[in-house]
Amino acid sequence: LCCFEAPLDVLLIQLLEKRHRVHESELAELHRNGILDLDWLYAHFHAIGGSFVTLTPQDLITRARFLVEKQGINAILIDPYNYIDWPADFMNETQFVSDLLTALQQFG
Repeated sequence: LCCFEAPLDVLLIQLLEKRHRVHESELAELHRNGILDLDWLYAHFHAIGGSFVTLTPQDLITRARFLVEKQGINAILIDPYNYIDWPADFMNETQFVSDLLTALQQFG
């Protein structure tokens, strides 16, 4: 996960809501009863970026490569692109996104 616009704890709570199909207010009860599926969360989601922190494309790929090697991840969710640092010599958003996607494809 590379979600720049939400704190990681909030994002993880949202994922647990979806997993259990309950509102956030019901998660504490599931936890007390020992049925909150934290193992699912830890098995399927790993953080690449932090809340409201910008990364360069190379930072992003380096962190993803680390998680491939250490955790065996096979997908990356990046949301949104506007928190990825553009190199100073890029004038065109289309070219930046194209180059980023090319770099991610070569990584994959």
